[in-house]
Formats: sequence, structure tokens, C-alpha cells
Amino acid sequence: MHLSQYDVAAVKNVALARCATAVGIDYAEFFDPDSLKFFIDHKHETLWNLWKAFADAYQAWFDYHVEIHKAGKQDNLSADETRHLDSLVRSRNSTRKELIEVVEHAESN
Repeated sequence: MHLSQYDVAAVKNVALARCATAVGIDYAEFFDPDSLKFFIDHKHETLWNLWKAFADAYQAWFDYHVEIHKAGKQDNLSADETRHLDSLVRSRNSTRKELIEVVEHAESN
């Protein structure tokens, strides 16, 4: 896997900043993630919950890839492992799609 934990953190933080901007926080990229989390949670609870779901799903997908890599099982997963990975991918993709839709809606208001 070519992603690192730093890349995962960057994806989650960029999504967080985009959510913050969508709810009217100017210059979100200049705030630390904890401050943005606080602001978003207090301004738009639904968006906050969607960001958490996306961040958790993205992290779970990455963590499973790390587990696969440590076990030396790349390209050699069992049927159950493949199903689990597919489930993680679907969760990551569906939460990202839903988050983007709500961000776009918030930005248009």
C-alpha cells in the first residue's frame, strides 16, 4: 500500500476543512483540527456526524490494508477477507458520497 497514516490524516483534515468552510468558517485551513471539529459540531450536527462516519470508514479501510500488508497477504486474500475488504470500500465510498452531498448543499445555502 502506498498510503501512510499521514496521508490518511491529510485526507481527513482536508475533508474537515472543507466541511468547516461549508458552514461558514472563514480560513478553515488555518485552524487546527480540534478547533474545526468543535466549530462544525456546534454549527451543523448532521455534517459533523457525517464527517465522523467518513473519517472512521476511511481509517477502517486503511487499517485493514495495513493488516493485510503486515500479514503478507496482498493479492492473496481469502473469500471472507475479500468480502470484508469490499464492505470497507463500500462504507468508505458511501460515507464520502453522502458527506460531499451535504457539503455541496451547505455551500449552496
